[in-house]
Amino acid sequence: MQKMMNQTASFSSAFEMLNQQQKRAVTAIEGPVMVIAGPGTGKTHVLACRIAHILATQEIEPRNILALTFTDAAAKNMRERIVQMIGSAGYHVAIATFHSFCSEVISEHPEYFDLARESIPLSDLERFSIFEELLENTQLDVLKPMSRTLYYLREIQSSISDLKREGVSPDAFEAILTSETEVLETDREELKKTELKKREKNLAKQKELHTLYVKYQAALLNNNRFDFDDMVSMVADAFTRHTDLLAEYQEKLQYVLVDEYQDTNASQNAVVDALVSFWGEQANIFVVGDPHQSIFRFQGASVENMLGFLERYPAAQVITLETGYRCPQTLYDAAHVSISHNSFVVDSKTALAPNQDATLQKALSTRLISPKSSGEEQALRWYEAPNQVLEEQFVVEQIKELLQEGVNPSQIAVLYKNHSDVAELSAQLLAEDVPFETDNSGNIFDDVYITQLIQVIQTINDITAIEDSGAFFEVLLYEWLELPRLAVLQTARIASKKRASFIDVLEMDIDVLSAEFMLDIDGFVALQGFKDKLELLRARAANMQFHAWFELLISDEGLGFYSWLVKHADKKEQLLTLNSLFTEVKKWIAKSRDFNIQDFLFAVITMIEHGIIIKTQALKTTTDRVTLCSVHKAKGQEWDYVFVLALRDKKWGNTRKRNLLPLPQGILKHVDSTKQQDDEEDRRLFYVALTRAKLKTFLSYAASEIDGKAVRTFIKSMFVSEVSDQLTSFPETFTEKLSTVVEQKINTPMVSSARPIGDSEKDFYASLVADFVLSVTALNTYLKDPKEFVFNSLLRVPRAKAPHMSYGTAMHAALEKYYKDVDATKGVSKITVLDLQQIFTEHLKKESLPDVDFDVWKGRGLEALDAYHSQHSSNLAKPLFTERFFGGTFGKAVLMDGSSQIFLSGRLDRIDILDSVRKTVRLVDYKTGKSKSENEIEAATQVALKNLSEREQTLPESIRGAYKRQLVFYVLLAQLDTSFPYTVQDTVFEFVEPTESGKIVERHFVISQSEVEELKSLIITVMREIRELAFLTDLS
Repeated sequence: MQKMMNQTASFSSAFEMLNQQQKRAVTAIEGPVMVIAGPGTGKTHVLACRIAHILATQEIEPRNILALTFTDAAAKNMRERIVQMIGSAGYHVAIATFHSFCSEVISEHPEYFDLARESIPLSDLERFSIFEELLENTQLDVLKPMSRTLYYLREIQSSISDLKREGVSPDAFEAILTSETEVLETDREELKKTELKKREKNLAKQKELHTLYVKYQAALLNNNRFDFDDMVSMVADAFTRHTDLLAEYQEKLQYVLVDEYQDTNASQNAVVDALVSFWGEQANIFVVGDPHQSIFRFQGASVENMLGFLERYPAAQVITLETGYRCPQTLYDAAHVSISHNSFVVDSKTALAPNQDATLQKALSTRLISPKSSGEEQALRWYEAPNQVLEEQFVVEQIKELLQEGVNPSQIAVLYKNHSDVAELSAQLLAEDVPFETDNSGNIFDDVYITQLIQVIQTINDITAIEDSGAFFEVLLYEWLELPRLAVLQTARIASKKRASFIDVLEMDIDVLSAEFMLDIDGFVALQGFKDKLELLRARAANMQFHAWFELLISDEGLGFYSWLVKHADKKEQLLTLNSLFTEVKKWIAKSRDFNIQDFLFAVITMIEHGIIIKTQALKTTTDRVTLCSVHKAKGQEWDYVFVLALRDKKWGNTRKRNLLPLPQGILKHVDSTKQQDDEEDRRLFYVALTRAKLKTFLSYAASEIDGKAVRTFIKSMFVSEVSDQLTSFPETFTEKLSTVVEQKINTPMVSSARPIGDSEKDFYASLVADFVLSVTALNTYLKDPKEFVFNSLLRVPRAKAPHMSYGTAMHAALEKYYKDVDATKGVSKITVLDLQQIFTEHLKKESLPDVDFDVWKGRGLEALDAYHSQHSSNLAKPLFTERFFGGTFGKAVLMDGSSQIFLSGRLDRIDILDSVRKTVRLVDYKTGKSKSENEIEAATQVALKNLSEREQTLPESIRGAYKRQLVFYVLLAQLDTSFPYTVQDTVFEFVEPTESGKIVERHFVISQSEVEELKSLIITVMREIRELAFLTDLS
């Protein structure tokens, strides 16, 4: 092709506008070049100009140039710029992501790859199924602890994915482990005992990981599947093994350019290096990146690629772009100060050419200079909010102020580290009518309406044999089904009274029922019609392809789900979420023509249980919304105004990262990750956040987080302290202003869109609470969630028993028999350990568990009872009572509230006599599951506090925790029950399952009278609320 000497006016103009370093990067077209391009330095523009310059000055075709990017969006952006510069020839430049390029190589040359013609990419669900089968059928010691087969599943999947991306095959991994074993043996004598044990355990895990890696690759081949992570490594391997294939691409591609080079992995680098290997150290390879923005690289290896590049191409030119056009100088200065705290660590084995080390050091320490001259004196604002509410209000008010000034919403972004950071903020923005969209590609299983639709499909599948009336009851209350609520409640109560299933009641004679119970007849008929429709849909599912049946289900002919969504206020997002599910359904059907309703339910339930996500399809249909997105997603984007919130210690820096399955150090060739400081990866993320704004960045954090009366305090992130000289803080009076706004909101009645509760429904609930007897379970449920209290304690909706509850029932029955048969004179039980296990097994059989659950829980119970018996086989005292019920016919437990009576009830697992003369006793409650510390029982740990409801956190410390509250409740029962003439001296939780060391743990508590009085006061308050139907506000 003739040289494109007649450069377009667009390219000439673009070239003339380049600064000196940019022009150097564009015109240095021969030999290897590495460009260090910080945020806003115009790297995409440089890449496009360089391609245009090559075509204008060299006798090559556009198709002889390959530009590799990380995202389709980046490829599209680059192509648009090139077309703008050189016209239609730009469409023929090979611009692709690594995966799309490798996919094309595989599809065009299948004969070079060990793949069957019908091989297809592995789905996340298929990946899980393969690993599940491997873990179940492989003999492992450390990666299957205590029979928990899937305990390390996520870590195993992640580690094998990391190994593949870093180009480490099973054989290479084995070689690394051999080397690690030799190093450990050499170091053994010098290591402290704890460090030696840690390294031995990690090495044992890594060796078992290698076993699984080998078997996983074999399973892929046997199932005609290939891993997404395999695509790049397969091409790299093919280029190594088949010189003719490599030669074809080397003849075709004379110039190779790589964007975002800091985040390329070893497999991707292997492909690039192979493509240019014919020309050796003088290859025409151009890479551009910024190690400070390396936030996706394995083990945070920010300079690994740059070091590797300079080692492979010692004569490479290193060009640093020093002018940043995006941010004001204050932001660039802050970013420079922050990132300067990171270290630059090179492995001793890396051999750089003379001066290259110094060149790279200089490039990494470059301070970007901004040509912007105005409006930068307060470009970095800081607000330290007293609490989270005020921090959120700060962001809302600042955004509203910007919008009032005429700023386009699309030029405003709120960046966060975790999606939970903006959960409340989203609600605030919605309430303030601020247009926004969350760019998080969320999981459709987090959407309430999708989970409801799945539950409806489950109900349809089970309609002829529904055992869990609770699940069916909840389905009937879904708002989009628009069923008569009072009839649902009445039917649930009838089911409870008659000890029948919900379906059984709907099939009963309506005249007989209405004569015996209060019943909305029209509503009941509507429920019967709904049941009939579900049965019809179940019948049609057996005779239709699933995708057609799914469309029928959501149509007006089915349940009208689609029409309801269209009317929803958030319809665009809701329809996108539904479409994402349907797209996945079509993929499943494409793999199996016989795919049916059972297959669908198995797939989605497996995915939900094991955290496998289906991403919501991204479709930006508007440009006039504020963006909420993670800092990771913000990489490569820019806005005029940026907010970065929740900048607190232990979230941003000083985080505790638990690596359950660490990989050996030999994975990286140029960086020793053991010497990386823990905070460096977070600091690079902070660097990215600081450099997204063209005009101003607002940083904030909340000094406390309030849940009820429980307050968690925080300090600001170390990263904020590092840039304190560049910050302009909001004055203290600003907090007073925000507080006033918050108070006005609190005092302004909100217009409720909730469904009103009718008089007939109130009367129905009033009849239920009239003679209500309060148990500790009901009390705890009410304090945790009033809505659950209504369903479980008032309506007593029949529910299927959870497997762990069935297990607990069988364990309690076995222990009851064990202690009933204690021979007081010998201090032993007549029940042997085998008898004890047999009693447990017989009772577990009565629980009607599925076979797979039965086997799991039986094994767990037998193991627990063996440990329990070994520690409780002698010196036993015969209990005073086992399974003692309080509050019965002859011993009412009544608490007085003035002239009103509050009836209480409860059952104790065991009561031991301590002193028969003084009549003092110990109350014993059995607990299955992992043992808890005293602090956990009293909800005195951070984790326990976080799991409390807002209401529970307002309670006195002595009765804040549900477990502790249970013991105090039992003591109160013993005091109030007139048929129990004993004094409680001690209470104990007996955790009947052993710890990892095999110990059975007991936690003793002496309950004071003041704690009992605090509980009395709480019960009186709660029962007043229940009798006043206060819970209706949670149901509306």
